[in-house]
Amino acid sequence: MGSSSSEEAGKKGRRWMGCGCGWAFAVSLAGGLMLGWWEHQYHPNNRQLWMVPVGLILFLTPLFAWLSLVISDLCSSSSPSSSSSKDHHPSSVPPPHASIEVAVAGAGSSPACVR
Repeated sequence: MGSSSSEEAGKKGRRWMGCGCGWAFAVSLAGGLMLGWWEHQYHPNNRQLWMVPVGLILFLTPLFAWLSLVISDLCSSSSPSSSSSKDHHPSSVPPPHASIEVAVAGAGSSPACVR
């Protein structure tokens, strides 16, 4: 029973990921088409210059988002066993045992360290 719900969640996640990739490709394609249209129609006269930064933003933003997700995924999977679990949350690591020194200044006395 539990495995069927996890399978459904996996299918739903893949569907949303495919939808996101489709939208990213469409946005990038729109930016590329806008740059191409500007090059063809307006570049000889240097008119409609607003189309260049807008087209570049639309064209490059999905690429940067994709690269950041891929690099983040590569950096977060440090061991081979963690890549098979598909759990991208950092493991709970206890804080290191270190003493914290706090200086306390008294009236006319030297600072003391508290550990």
